[in-house]
Amino acid sequence: MTENALDQFIAHLADCQKAMDRIQEAIDDHLDVAPDDVTWANVGDADRLRADLETVAEYIGASE
Repeated sequence: MTENALDQFIAHLADCQKAMDRIQEAIDDHLDVAPDDVTWANVGDADRLRADLETVAEYIGASE
């Protein structure tokens, strides 16, 4: 079976939505770190996530 570009585009966007849902779930759960357990390593993890998401947002032209 040969898939056309639209089918693949929609499939990739569905995968993007799944990834965004997982990211949102992790953020809502504070990356599974209790407030009293936050270390500078966790700050670094959150900063890397922020930077990576900003890169994606810039790629698609999204702005604040």
